[in-house]
Amino acid sequence: MFKKIGIMAKQQTQNAKNTQNVAAAVNLIINYLASLNVQVIVEQETLNVITNCQLPVISRNELSKHCDLLIVVGGDGRLLSASRSAAKQNLPVVGVNLGTLGFLADIRLENISQIGEILNNKYHEEQRFLLETQVKNQETIIAQDVAFNDIVMTAIKAGRMIEFALHIDDNLVCSYRADGLIISTPTGSTAHALSGGGPILHPSLKALAIVPMFSHNLSSRPIVINDSSVLKLTPAKHNKEAIKIICDGQNEIIISEGSEVIIKKAAEKLRLIHPIDYNYFESLRMKLGWER
Repeated sequence: MFKKIGIMAKQQTQNAKNTQNVAAAVNLIINYLASLNVQVIVEQETLNVITNCQLPVISRNELSKHCDLLIVVGGDGRLLSASRSAAKQNLPVVGVNLGTLGFLADIRLENISQIGEILNNKYHEEQRFLLETQVKNQETIIAQDVAFNDIVMTAIKAGRMIEFALHIDDNLVCSYRADGLIISTPTGSTAHALSGGGPILHPSLKALAIVPMFSHNLSSRPIVINDSSVLKLTPAKHNKEAIKIICDGQNEIIISEGSEVIIKKAAEKLRLIHPIDYNYFESLRMKLGWER
């Protein structure tokens, strides 16, 4: 059973009203958890959202030492940020959705009682994999990161075409001239990849989706491959534009000339907690408007 609960939220600096809404949601959840007599711990950055906090405060990297479960308050972007730390710490996560789509954050404030059900062992747990990326110059690792949704390679200047080759398990697949390439997990298939014309992958699939972005070669289509594959992206030396990779739309790595990008499934997985009545296809129908 989950007895020590961590709370994480982010300040919405560009919109004071949104920040107030997040603060109200966090305080509502804290008061609800207090009524259930469970221990509540606040992640350090969350202090930017709430004031006069009398609860224990710990850093993000220390969460698993003090918490059994992490509640992330906000939209999917906040949960994506939290997922990379939580996966490394094997810490289960549940999302409270204050955003719009919310494919990852299931619980809405009006259904806050679902948190109580989860604490009473009425929940569904999924283990979803992440992607690991390394930027190498010959055999030297220049930079590395992980992503829960997707890894995107594109020009630093948006809309500029770049040239690069894709190898899968040391086999050349294609030499692209395009705005970029999206490599997506099944979790991320309903995000950037979907907007780019990629397929929706069920979260249980052991697969990756590779989606070209506005390819100059009109025959370049999305490809679905096994998640055990190792991908290598090699930018052409004559590219006029500087290139970067973006992890989950949040972390960027600039690719220097002569470097290559290696992408593979990460060792860690995210333990994603859903309410007991969670249904993936019902979520798709609701979020994508298929019932309209």
